[in-house]
Amino acid sequence: MTSMMVDVQDNQNEEKQEGDIQVLQMITNMFSKIGANDLASLKQYLDESNTNIKQYTNAVEYTYNVSPQIYSTNTKEIRQVHPDQSFQSLGLGSSSSGNSMMSTMMSTDVFFEMPSDESLYEDQYDVKAGRWPQNYNECVLVLTKSGKINDLMSYTLGLRDFDELDKMVDQFAKEEDVDEIENNQSYSYEDVLNKEFKLVNASDYYQYDEKYDLYKDKREDHDYMEKLIQNGETIKIVGVVQPSESASATMLKTGIGYPYTLTTHIIEQAQSSDIVKKQLENKEIDVLTGKRFDEKENKDFDMNSLFTINTQKLKSAFTIDESQLTKGMGNLDLSQIKLDTSSLPTIDMNNILSQLDVQFSREQIETLSQAITTDFQKYMTENNLLDPTQVQTYFMNYIATNRAQTLLQQQMIQLLQESGLTDQFATLLQTQMQSIISQYTTQMSKSIQDQINAQMTKQMGTLAQNMQSAIQINPDVFAESIQMNMDEEELSELMMSLMTTETSTYENNLKLLGYANFDEPSGINIYPKDFETKQNVIDILDNYNAKMEKTDEDKVISYTDYVGTLMSSVTDIINVISYVLIAFVAISLVVSSIMIGVITYISVLERQKEIGILRAIGASKRNISQVFNAETFIVGLLAGVLGIVITLLLLIPGNMIIHSIAGNVDVSASLPVVGGVILIVLSVILTLIGGIIPSKKAAKSDPVSALRSE
Repeated sequence: MTSMMVDVQDNQNEEKQEGDIQVLQMITNMFSKIGANDLASLKQYLDESNTNIKQYTNAVEYTYNVSPQIYSTNTKEIRQVHPDQSFQSLGLGSSSSGNSMMSTMMSTDVFFEMPSDESLYEDQYDVKAGRWPQNYNECVLVLTKSGKINDLMSYTLGLRDFDELDKMVDQFAKEEDVDEIENNQSYSYEDVLNKEFKLVNASDYYQYDEKYDLYKDKREDHDYMEKLIQNGETIKIVGVVQPSESASATMLKTGIGYPYTLTTHIIEQAQSSDIVKKQLENKEIDVLTGKRFDEKENKDFDMNSLFTINTQKLKSAFTIDESQLTKGMGNLDLSQIKLDTSSLPTIDMNNILSQLDVQFSREQIETLSQAITTDFQKYMTENNLLDPTQVQTYFMNYIATNRAQTLLQQQMIQLLQESGLTDQFATLLQTQMQSIISQYTTQMSKSIQDQINAQMTKQMGTLAQNMQSAIQINPDVFAESIQMNMDEEELSELMMSLMTTETSTYENNLKLLGYANFDEPSGINIYPKDFETKQNVIDILDNYNAKMEKTDEDKVISYTDYVGTLMSSVTDIINVISYVLIAFVAISLVVSSIMIGVITYISVLERQKEIGILRAIGASKRNISQVFNAETFIVGLLAGVLGIVITLLLLIPGNMIIHSIAGNVDVSASLPVVGGVILIVLSVILTLIGGIIPSKKAAKSDPVSALRSE
């Protein structure tokens, strides 16, 4: 953000031609200047004994980007209280799958991690009830300095019904008038102490599916989550603390603080989980989806694996009407040949059909299933049928449509042709015809052969046309022959896993599962002992950067000196005030010097007769000048001493006021001895400068004229 503002200011000075619209490289510059610190190398450097950073600091804290998954135990429905999900519909709250700046700024979490070193904050608070946490599963409620909590925290603590909050959020999201609920009720410490929450491991949200080699997200499975929460570890509030009256600044924020040991416990639990181990072993494969991280689409998933086909039922679903099959094929047209057909045997269709061997291979059945599945997917897309839980209902409705019937008939015709049924029929029919023709071969062999071939071609064309009307499909039996391999809930979970549009990475998956490497912290907080040691800490960090610049520039880190930034702002304000005061003081000094000169000049004019007497008794011009300079010196000395004395007296009530406002006696106003001496000397010099001109005037006075003056 700073780089964006600086670039805007810098580009304001650039010249541009009239009529041109220039492009400000704000986003490009911002992303180009954002980098990640290699905190693993810095941690290793700080842990080395030769840095001696511990002697300059109260503590060095390492933080990890891991959020405990905490659920409420006193709500009817499953309710996650950390990361908070109350305002998720409004785009507010925490993001458990991300570490964005906006998510952090707009967080509504009431749980927070306390520093691992208790000495950093315990003396800043008074324990109102209970005690400080001693175990990883213990928390403490931190009140405001006035002993209050916000209303959101009252819902989290189970003191108010979450339904009230959900109703207000829903009304606000719909841009309706929000029914405000006034609640000025106060609660006792006993109402909060021993409040319990449930801790769930993030890795337990996912269940492995051996068939598809992926992990299903079970967070939408109410029964699964209810059992998971019931078996989760219990977290308890064991204390209530409030900032003490003497604390000028506090480290903990208002909310529910959990110890650093809870974070380490979560990480250790994640490290021992199977899903994390599998992800660590396969850095290229996303264990949540079974796909590669660099793969945009899942092209290898076989939709046929969702179904099981019963071949016997599938065969029984199809019936063949022989009368329709032989329609239009009764007699051959041999009118062109004069032949006695009284003894000519007729075609025995029953014999032909009885000899047909109808067999369907598994590949043919799967091809038929694939065609039906593909057309079913198009049918769902065209009719906007997107609910994964209603897939079976959609399929039954689809089978009953004319579209599905036509497709089945077409596919069955193709299946019968590919299975060789047509060839078998032609062979058997040709065999019978050859038997008939053989009796008359000697009479009209060539004529009959030509006529029979022509008629056979016509008959086979008719057979192909009759196939569609001769083959009937029973939709109910056909539907029974195709069984889903999973129920609606399992299918929904699978679809959610496969249809996710979020960009996943190896690092984000580990974070999502609650894993972190203790050697690779996400943040390092350093607490110097005082302002002097803070500079030693900065020197250590600067020495590290100087070392890394020579070996590996990618390991150079950027850090934020919060105290330095704050003091820099305060110093700038003080400097501005000081400059204004200096200006006023300078003006007052100039005016004072002029007034001293005027008063001395008036004194010279009033003492002309004295000047004449002094000159008459032998005083030189220099002596006259020294007289007036001595007077101005004494005036300046007395004024300076009097100013210092008054300042020292004013410091007494001033320090009393400062101590009362600051709440301690560590900050006091004082006047340095050297500063006091300099101020006295400055007062003397200014009065001497103011008396120079009058003293010169007195020295140049004519003695005779001076004696004559009254």
